Amino acid sequence: MSNGDLINEYNKQMQQLLSQTRVSFLIGAGCSLCAGLPLMNGLTQQVCTKLDPDMMTNEDEKTSFNLLKEIKSRYAEIKNTSIEDFLSEIQDIDAILQRQLTKGILNPLYLSKAGSYERKHTQLLIKKIKENIVEILGSNISTIEYHRKFCRAIHFSLRKGRERTKRPVNYFILNYDTLFEDALALERVSFNDGFIGGATAWWDQNYFYEDKSLSGTGREFEARVYKLHGSIDWIKPQKHDFSYESSILSS
Repeated sequence: MSNGDLINEYNKQMQQLLSQTRVSFLIGAGCSLCAGLPLMNGLTQQVCTKLDPDMMTNEDEKTSFNLLKEIKSRYAEIKNTSIEDFLSEIQDIDAILQRQLTKGILNPLYLSKAGSYERKHTQLLIKKIKENIVEILGSNISTIEYHRKFCRAIHFSLRKGRERTKRPVNYFILNYDTLFEDALALERVSFNDGFIGGATAWWDQNYFYEDKSLSGTGREFEARVYKLHGSIDWIKPQKHDFSYESSILSS
C-alpha cells in the first residue's frame, strides 16, 4: 500500500469515527503550542529567568526571588517538575506563615539554608509568578487558525450530509488558555461551558447540562467545554461561587 493509499484509508477511518453521534476530545498542552504558547517546561524556564534574583536591585524582590531559586534547586534532579510545583510549595510556606500570624506569633520567619523569609516575601513572590505567567501567556499568541480549522472540520467539513452535529461534541481541556473557546466562538459554534452572563459571568452547574441556550434563540448547543484544571480567566470572589471576567487571552 502506497503512502497515498495509507493517507486515504486514514482519512476514511477518521471520518467514520467522527460521524458517530457521541464524540469527545481530550485536549492537552501540545495543542496550544501551534498558537505560540509554550509548553510547561518552556513556561517554567521563562518565568524563572524573569525572576532571577541576581538581576534585581530591590532588596525585597531580591530576597523573594531567591526563595524561588532555592526551591527550583531542590527539584533539580527530579523530572517533570514545573512552575506549578514551585508555586504550590511557595503557597504552602505562605500558609504556614499566615497560620503563625493568626496564632499571634510576631514576625514569623521561614528559615532555610539560603536565608530567612517573611510573609511579605512569599506574598510578593506568589504575585510576581502569577503576573509573569499571565504576561507570557497573554503576549505569545500568534494565531488560533489551527484551532479554528479543527473546529470547522469537526462541526462542518467532516460531517457531509448534515450542517451541524446531532449531539454536542465534548471538549475535555487540560489547558488554562481559552483558545478553543475563542475558536468555537469565531466559527459560530454554540457551546456551553457552564457559565451564564457576559464579560462577567457566573457558574451554574444546572445550566451546564442544559441542551439549549438561554439567549432566547432556542438554539441547541453544539459543544460542551470541560476545563478540567480551570481557566486563566476564572476568578473566585470571596463571597461568591466561581465566575470569570473577560478573557485575558485573545486571538
